[in-house]
Amino acid sequence: MGITVQCSYCGRKNEVSENLGGSWRRCTGCKNRMYFPSIDGGERLRLKPVDKHEQARKKALMAEEFKLRQVILR
Repeated sequence: MGITVQCSYCGRKNEVSENLGGSWRRCTGCKNRMYFPSIDGGERLRLKPVDKHEQARKKALMAEEFKLRQVILR
């Protein structure tokens, strides 16, 4: 039994043997780098904490962009 991961770029499903878990490989379709997690379950990815200020800035920029597009398209 292998580890199957779908490429986030092209959508192709790629499979590697269990002993390659925990490594980066290339997608067989588009050559994008993909991470194949280990199957033992003991591995945890470290995630960056959510920056609430960054989310608020992005939301404000998106609102401003929307308003500008409305002005341009009139």
